[in-house]
Amino acid sequence: IKITGYFESRTKPESHNTQFIESMAIYHYIRDLVGNKRVLDAGCAFGYGVNYLSGYAKEIVGTDLNLKIIRWADKHYHKRNIKFVLSDIINLSFREKSFDVACLFEVIHHVQEYQELIEEARRVIKENGLFLISTRNKTEVKPEYTHIHIFTPEELKELLLKSGFDNIQIYGLNR
Repeated sequence: IKITGYFESRTKPESHNTQFIESMAIYHYIRDLVGNKRVLDAGCAFGYGVNYLSGYAKEIVGTDLNLKIIRWADKHYHKRNIKFVLSDIINLSFREKSFDVACLFEVIHHVQEYQELIEEARRVIKENGLFLISTRNKTEVKPEYTHIHIFTPEELKELLLKSGFDNIQIYGLNR
């Protein structure tokens, strides 16, 4: 796959890309949690995670704010139970409580309005739904220019509690 220019800041679906491999490990880990459910992957970028989870989920919707990426994903991962939507993750274009599972992988540390982002995810998740989030750990990484706010596990848990989530479980992913 040749991907250049406008996509440079996104994790490319290339077998030699360590960020891609790490991303796929997260999707692989959660695959059994999405079985026969309606799933949202907010900030899905190239959509490779959406494509992977489509083998387990009843329906999966991937969103991104970048029209070129959404078009690329739709072209490369076109299946009956996949839909790609151009949408701002702070103002998702979905009804309240419309997803069984919402995923937000490696996105929150790029967003200034992280509290609003969490509240918007909560809005679209059904009662007893599942919110799956991954982000960098402040105690283990050096910030990059695209990282606006990196959380410690404790800060992330506090943010989720403040937004009304409970039964929070935090895991680590090591290289």
